[in-house]
Amino acid sequence: MSQPAAWSIDAEHADLASPALGAAVELLDPARGLHDIQWRGRSIAAVRALLGLSFETRTPLQPELLLDAYGRQGDLVVSYAQSPRRDVAVQAYWRASDFGLSAVPIIDLQTSVQTALLDSVPSIYTYNVALTREVWLPRDAQARDWDRNWRAGNPSFELTDSSSPTCLVLRLADAPLQPTVDRSSSAFASSATPNDGASVSLIVMVRPGDLRSGRGIVDPAEPERLAIVCHQLHEHLEKGVIRRVWQRTALVDSTRDLEIAGELYRSFVTAAPSLTV
Repeated sequence: MSQPAAWSIDAEHADLASPALGAAVELLDPARGLHDIQWRGRSIAAVRALLGLSFETRTPLQPELLLDAYGRQGDLVVSYAQSPRRDVAVQAYWRASDFGLSAVPIIDLQTSVQTALLDSVPSIYTYNVALTREVWLPRDAQARDWDRNWRAGNPSFELTDSSSPTCLVLRLADAPLQPTVDRSSSAFASSATPNDGASVSLIVMVRPGDLRSGRGIVDPAEPERLAIVCHQLHEHLEKGVIRRVWQRTALVDSTRDLEIAGELYRSFVTAAPSLTV
């Protein structure tokens, strides 16, 4: 991003503002994730929820469970207390950044859990919901070759094949853009900056080892409405142990979405977590 992303926080609500991306987060309803998405000043109504987070049996959460929320440059850091339903503390980091020198805005969600008990089994779920024409998945470990896995009108599907990377390209429905083309010399300028009338793709990827199970769930009443639900954590933790899971998303012009998704995924799997607890 040409200028740093910034979060503004007001009580139980946070807003992201940057030249490339704008969004809102409800701090007591993290399962909604980022919503009211704006990409380069254009509303992306096809994206209903981006990086939603659930760790309780019900949302919204009670106000007393929100311990702290603050912005740190491109990070929104939110801490949640233990509750009668959940015996771990949770800290969520939504981070806005960009891919190298390109204009591709990315949003990461890193979630940390810590238990004060001798034995605990926390669960973390994430949600990305969008009106979608089709979904593409890589068929090789380096995400260089792709297959169309789903199209609107098909039934729900599972994401449990550990032999393939968890990297999905959702080509969005009803999301045309009419922006000004950036003629910069960036390697990805022509693809990362939307062309006139271009459609939009949402890239969703999960860190290897951070996906227990997942599904693409179709809304029967709205066949293009697809929810990518990832069960990222469900394991025994000993007292004091901190466990972190990581997911990444990006919005790109569909023209070169598979190529960009592959580049992003290969960068993602070799990157070290950049946030500290």
